[in-house]
Amino acid sequence: MQKKLKIPEGVSLVEGAAAPDAGITAYRALFTIGQAKEGTKVGIIGVGGLGQFDLQLALIKGCEVYPTDISPDAKQLAKELGAHKVYDSILDMKEANCDVIVDFAGFGQITADALEAIRPQGTVVVVGMGKLEANINTYLMITKEIKLLGSNGGTVEDLKGV
Repeated sequence: MQKKLKIPEGVSLVEGAAAPDAGITAYRALFTIGQAKEGTKVGIIGVGGLGQFDLQLALIKGCEVYPTDISPDAKQLAKELGAHKVYDSILDMKEANCDVIVDFAGFGQITADALEAIRPQGTVVVVGMGKLEANINTYLMITKEIKLLGSNGGTVEDLKGV
């Protein structure tokens, strides 16, 4: 049996239409898999469609948000949306001491850099599939006790969260 959800009052059809795809994927990565909550320091790699959703959802939930993107326009958008600080590179993000970093790009070196940038005992969630292989530094994972997790799509519960 397929579950149905009503679009909440005050949410337009256009806004509601985006929730089951981009919204649910972004929400699941950050909140269900990454376990972010109010006060969490969140790094976002890639401020495209999914990254924009996560940035806004994280701010709504009271997280501190620190995105990075290679596009100057995306970086400007992140500033306009209210990011706490926007970084030029993932490795620069290390100063933010993020609890969770969501990788919406998924290009091998990017994922490896996220492991370098995350705080000890932090979580890196990979969503992007830009390149389906990465050489990662397992020494960092062991000594920093990092969690490296994947996220794909979402559930009806994730959709309710969006």
